[in-house]
Amino acid sequence: SSMQVVFSRLTATVMILLASRSHPACAFSFHLHQSPLLMLRNLELRSTQAVRSVRSYWSDRTLSSSRRATTGAARFLHGNDDITKLVKMTATSLQSQRSPELSSVSSQVLREIGRLVILRCSTEDGASSANFQGMKVKLGDEEEGVVLWQRFPFLFVLRFSEGGGDLKDTSATVINQNSTLRVDESLLGKSIDFQGRILRGDERRGGEAVPMFGPSTTQADMATISKPLHTGITAVDALVPIGKGQNMLVVGGLDLGRRELAMDAASKQAQEGTIVVYVVTNGKEEEVSKELKARGALENSIIVAVDPSQGVIEPCECVAAAAAGTSIADYWTRKGRDTLVVVDDLEEHKKFWDQTERTILEEVGLESVASSSSALAAANSEMRAFYSSLFQRVGYLNQQAGGGSLSMLLLLDRPRIGSGDKARKFAVSDFDPSLYGGKVRARIQLMEDKGIAITEEVLGKLGIPSPGATAKEVQFKLKHIDELISLSDGQIVLNEKMLELGFRPPIDPAASLARVGIGADNLAVPNSLAMRQVASRLRFELSQIADLPRDDRSAQAERQRARARAWHAVLHQEWGSPRQFSEIIVGLLAAGEGKLDRLFQHESNDYQQSHAIIDKLVGHVLSTQADDVNDLCTSMELKHRTRAA
Repeated sequence: SSMQVVFSRLTATVMILLASRSHPACAFSFHLHQSPLLMLRNLELRSTQAVRSVRSYWSDRTLSSSRRATTGAARFLHGNDDITKLVKMTATSLQSQRSPELSSVSSQVLREIGRLVILRCSTEDGASSANFQGMKVKLGDEEEGVVLWQRFPFLFVLRFSEGGGDLKDTSATVINQNSTLRVDESLLGKSIDFQGRILRGDERRGGEAVPMFGPSTTQADMATISKPLHTGITAVDALVPIGKGQNMLVVGGLDLGRRELAMDAASKQAQEGTIVVYVVTNGKEEEVSKELKARGALENSIIVAVDPSQGVIEPCECVAAAAAGTSIADYWTRKGRDTLVVVDDLEEHKKFWDQTERTILEEVGLESVASSSSALAAANSEMRAFYSSLFQRVGYLNQQAGGGSLSMLLLLDRPRIGSGDKARKFAVSDFDPSLYGGKVRARIQLMEDKGIAITEEVLGKLGIPSPGATAKEVQFKLKHIDELISLSDGQIVLNEKMLELGFRPPIDPAASLARVGIGADNLAVPNSLAMRQVASRLRFELSQIADLPRDDRSAQAERQRARARAWHAVLHQEWGSPRQFSEIIVGLLAAGEGKLDRLFQHESNDYQQSHAIIDKLVGHVLSTQADDVNDLCTSMELKHRTRAA
């Protein structure tokens, strides 16, 4: 309806306004958005320039030819009225539920991309208002699949068989029935595929059938987040606490340790009795299994793996694996267990979304889409709904719904903004107007007029990629990250600069944030009382030292520097060594009380030596104050007697 189209427009507008307030990279023009359809919304470009920008996006990815994209309109849609109809159907589908009256829907296979089958669905008989995600699909006479996502009238289906024949122009039927997989205790300690089949093992026949794509957790089933999910990583638990029932993005390059962070958190939780579902999309299932086993965590873990077919990871399989892994965790959650889902890379989800964009542009045509503001307004809502179908599965359930919790760690790559040439300086003329837009260039011009050297370090602080061959790709990825951050409950950002300075883990305190529990009237609490008692000033004090002028050598400034070094020493932690809750609290208490200041009066990057000193201190406290430590671990509260001891 027209109201739903208006709602889509408002949603996109509010999202852009919120994002622009939260991240400097949002100063880029709209045509640099990661969605090619939203790129057309750039008000600074004429229609022909906008279309050219989208063609360039796809040609860079070798996914589509501009000729095919521009002639697609003649094959399917021919005017704005048809586009508006498409958008209305899409807006309806985003909020629709299963329709019991709809038994099946006929459709036609348009094309195949590996195991991804793209259908054009009938728009009659109530099909446009149905939610097809997770439904079974009959492809021809023998093939079967499941609907991954819908962008009406197109359906994107994962074919179950790997070596099927050509399905182009084959008729297909979408059945109003969920595709399911079977879950029971026999999966613990095993590696499975997205259909629940054990890899390198006997065929399973038992278990309870659960939907491969389950619904988001409803508000009626939720309780207020009140229990911490301790990762054993001091910097995470103190700076970016994760509550049970919360999702958290881990943003950073592989060389910064995002997978090591996830493995530490997963193994720590599994050792404490949480059921961990680890979704492996990079073909390294055996490595993950061996690592979990070596840490004594495999018996409480289930690995959902995507095996590369002929050395290629298919994005559609990764989407299904993440959904299946979350459904497995939801099964345990509703039986009262705490669960943690780790999705080791969201890059394949982005590639899948690119494939849906490609389909629309080829079938509808760039010029037709560019002329319809309604289609462009709906594009962002669709993308957000796609990711929300995964992100919003988390929750801390009330007793009526089962009483368990489903938490999630989602790993996301962040490109390096610069080329590594720290000495290079840029001028405003180096920033291509078609890439950076007027606002960014005006900002660069202002700094240049004030005599500020435009270096990679300066651009990095502003979140602006430096000019170069990869600038366009970096911009798209940064925009994509901003979108996912706005959907999540928080983000842990790993920073190259922190790594260079010797910090382990290299978490950026300024960019990392947990949004659950923020606000005076918010009852949600993601961390324990003891953690709040010892780390309440940590973020503020680290921020103070970051803003301290380097030439300030006053006594007060030196005391601040000593305290900051003590904090950093306590936060320092090598991968593969998660700590006990009591160890973290004792170390933070010592730093916060100033007991370590005299040890760090002089600047040093030798964190190994300082870490050894702190280990001795913590070990002494734990051994001599055993009763108080046991009380701390039981109550999660730092009582006055325990603090004094």
